[in-house]
Amino acid sequence: MKVITPKKLLEQLSPSELVALLGPTATGKTNLAFKLASYLPFDLISLDSRQVYRCTDIVSGKDIPETFSFTDRGCLSFFSSPAGFRLYGLSLIEPSTKFSLHELLRYLPAWVAETKDRHRGVILVGGTIHWFYRLLSGQYEAVFTAEDKKWRRQAAKMELKEIQEKLLRLDKRVKERMSQADWFNRRRLIRWYERLTAGSLPGGERKEVDKLFQSKRKVLLLDRPDDELFLRLRRRIETRLKAGAIEETKKLVKNYGQEIIPLESPGYRQILSFLQGKLDLTEMKDEWFKAEVSLVRKQRCWIKKMTKMIKFKIEATSLEGKKS
Repeated sequence: MKVITPKKLLEQLSPSELVALLGPTATGKTNLAFKLASYLPFDLISLDSRQVYRCTDIVSGKDIPETFSFTDRGCLSFFSSPAGFRLYGLSLIEPSTKFSLHELLRYLPAWVAETKDRHRGVILVGGTIHWFYRLLSGQYEAVFTAEDKKWRRQAAKMELKEIQEKLLRLDKRVKERMSQADWFNRRRLIRWYERLTAGSLPGGERKEVDKLFQSKRKVLLLDRPDDELFLRLRRRIETRLKAGAIEETKKLVKNYGQEIIPLESPGYRQILSFLQGKLDLTEMKDEWFKAEVSLVRKQRCWIKKMTKMIKFKIEATSLEGKKS
């Protein structure tokens, strides 16, 4: 991949191409995407599994400027910037609702269609790197497969080894095509069985998604050295606490309970332990930081798998402003 400055990058991008901007958390992706869309006719689509939820603005780090306005249209909701671009994929659903790549792909064609109607290109931006990997490598077929409730009830009564054997009877080479971690993950095994027994994908949905991800594209990486990135993480934790992260967590627990998916994310988990008296304030900050560092390492593992896809690595030293 080539190293490029943001200024030079502007000369390389075209609205006729799909642009994917990815990188670890706290590198500045959101800020850079805003700048690109301010200079070039692009709309933004967020690929962030934490920021799709409403009432999670502070800890998840949506970082939406006050000058942006929000248009609430359910799955077609978006933020509008004064510069004229839109941002889709944030604040879509209630925190008690499940959201995965499956739901994202249901919404994505409609977002892209609106963007094209506005004669603008698409920039995908976010930190859920395994979504980028699956979409850009074409590994999203299983996402269209509906849950088989009868099979799931049956699998709930089976030992892990029994599920593995059942999969091998369907496909003798299935173990070779799965990672070792997935082979011993009950949930993943169940999903693989559904994929193998589901048949073909809905033609219309698959066609629209294929059209987007098989088009001409540029994949961009934004990362920073560890010392710089970890300092940004520390500062970001302090900023979010001052902005009301603890109060936001209290409201989520009060309105939705403690079992919701957003509370499993870095930041919320540690604040919840603080509220339960399991951690003091200093310990909570340290554990939050450790969780974010762990997330960065996982993100970089996915990025490593995408090395051949990435066209440009952006010089972070040329950036300034907010963190993503």
